[in-house]
Amino acid sequence: MKSIGSLRYGNTKWYAVLDCCPELGRLYRELFYRSVYKTRKIQATLWGSHITVIRDEEPPNKELWKKYEGELIEFTYSPIAECNRYYHWIPIICPRLDEIRTELGLPKPEYPYHLTFGNELVKPIDYEERPN
Repeated sequence: MKSIGSLRYGNTKWYAVLDCCPELGRLYRELFYRSVYKTRKIQATLWGSHITVIRDEEPPNKELWKKYEGELIEFTYSPIAECNRYYHWIPIICPRLDEIRTELGLPKPEYPYHLTFGNELVKPIDYEERPN
């Protein structure tokens, strides 16, 4: 399946995210709610439905920072949601995000790209910070 997002760079740290359709996140939160027989809800993330492109990584080519601010970028996503017992996401593929990172002098991200659409209201005790 395909969708698009708008690239947004952080102002204070080296962060960039692809803001995604809020309705896509709302749909997946509702599907989760129904999959657990309406016994548990997940909340929207602080940044809304998004794909993290750069996470606290200072790029070697700083002069290119914010070059693509607001660019609409298409990505392909899996319809199957995943979770690590706290964050909920869907895997995505987006060669354009790799191109932007490469241009900035950054390697491939530590974790595969994914669209985060929600999180649990309470973190479990054995919560792992990042998705696999």
